[in-house]
Formats: sequence, structure tokens, C-alpha cells
Amino acid sequence: MEQDALQTPICTPTYAVWLGGPDWRDPGWDAALYPADMPADWRLSFYQSCWRCAWLDAAAWQSATMDTLQSWAGEIEGGFRFILLGAGEMPPALAGCAFGPLAPDDARIVWLDEGTDLRALSVRLQQATVEAPLFLLSRSAAVGRLERVETLLELLGV
Repeated sequence: MEQDALQTPICTPTYAVWLGGPDWRDPGWDAALYPADMPADWRLSFYQSCWRCAWLDAAAWQSATMDTLQSWAGEIEGGFRFILLGAGEMPPALAGCAFGPLAPDDARIVWLDEGTDLRALSVRLQQATVEAPLFLLSRSAAVGRLERVETLLELLGV
């Protein structure tokens, strides 16, 4: 019985939490995440094995061709999602695999940086009752910060 108690989540979320960072093509990932010899066309697959989402600024998703958007959509699996930031309409090619477009100051976005207070984030996650998704997004390719938040989510059972 004591073993079961250890596996019970601290909180039972009624919402989805999406943890991720910037565009998988962001130069910051080169040294932080990807092996030096990894081909560029493997990076989206590798990235999604680490995080549940990637945010794309308006310039990235609005300037992409239909073929590129379809290629991105065809590469993702396992519930991975793109978070589209900026104004505009959802590109049809990403309709089943993206959230947004969202304003960068959308209340559902929690921007993560080195100054993010993980205790305050923990309280926010435990008190959250919204039914809409919550997006925990790193502003940079800060693998260590994302890993700490991922551990927090695991401890909270999210």
C-alpha cells in the first residue's frame, strides 16, 4: 500500500500541459541539444523525442510554403504540437497538429527563463483548474531549464 501511495500524483490535473521551447531550427539548439553530426532534416524528429511542443514565431510559420508546412505536419507523431505565435489564421496544413495562433502575452503561456521560480510554477500548476491547455515555453534553447520543469511536472503527476 505504501508503494501505491508513492505512485499517486500530488495533483490531478484537469488540463493539458505542453512543455517545449523555440523552433527546432533555432541556432541555440545546435550546441545544447543536437549531436554535432546530426543532419538538419533529422532535427524535428529528435526534438520531438525530447519535448511535447515547439513554438514558432509568426515569421517562421507565415513565411513557410505549403510544402514545408505539410512536411512539418507529416514528420510529427505522438501528440507533438506546434504553438503558433502572432496574428493570422491557422494554416490548413497544421490544423491538426498546432495550437494558435496565440499572442505572446496569452494567459495560457508561461514563459520559462533562468529567473522562473519553480516553486511558484508548482503552486500555479497545482491550483490550475482551467480546461484549456497551459503552455510552458522556454524563450531560449535552455535544455537544463526545460529538464528541471519536466522533472517538476513528473513530480506533480502532470
